[in-house]
Amino acid sequence: MATSTTNVLLHGVYGKVGGLFVVRQRNGKAVICKLPKPYEKPPTKGQLQNRERFRKANEFAKTAILDPEKKKYYAAKAKPGQSAYNAAFKDAFHGEGIPDIGLSVDQQTVTVQVTKKMRRPRGGGLLSVKPARARLQRVTIYLVHRSGYEEEKGYAVFSEKSQAWAYTFRGKIGAQNMLRITTEDWMGNVSSRVFIRKESGKVAYVERALNE
Repeated sequence: MATSTTNVLLHGVYGKVGGLFVVRQRNGKAVICKLPKPYEKPPTKGQLQNRERFRKANEFAKTAILDPEKKKYYAAKAKPGQSAYNAAFKDAFHGEGIPDIGLSVDQQTVTVQVTKKMRRPRGGGLLSVKPARARLQRVTIYLVHRSGYEEEKGYAVFSEKSQAWAYTFRGKIGAQNMLRITTEDWMGNVSSRVFIRKESGKVAYVERALNE
């Protein structure tokens, strides 16, 4: 593959040229590629799944760069030579999995913050847990009695200053309550987690598996 930044002949040119090679425009550069070879075999199940992932990632990236907030996020995340679209596509295609969250409770207010685990190089131990930039579009917080019934739920509001989501319940959060946090990320992936109060008496919560 060859690239050209200032070439009068290739300025504004893209697509197949003379049946010899393909020119693609990437970040103001003309990239010369080999002609793609036709694939005559029927696609496998894995290939069909990848095509669907590619389609969804492409749709997400196109939509993301139309949103000023998301475009700014992905432009900052893009590596040299990449666009905001490239970073958004990679995020959607490969995915970063279910985000880690930190939880704090102050009387009737529950605050949720996306966190990132910092580890030592080469698979070492955990160094620290730091706040991460939010990639969530919705956070729903449920106040659930230990017996299982739902007492109250609300949609948390995002604070740009603290980079956290918060919701204040009308009712009191008692020792008999659990908190269920449902998050939806920018790609539409939904996950739920349950937090229970520690037995030590302090107002601190630990995550519990949903099937416990």
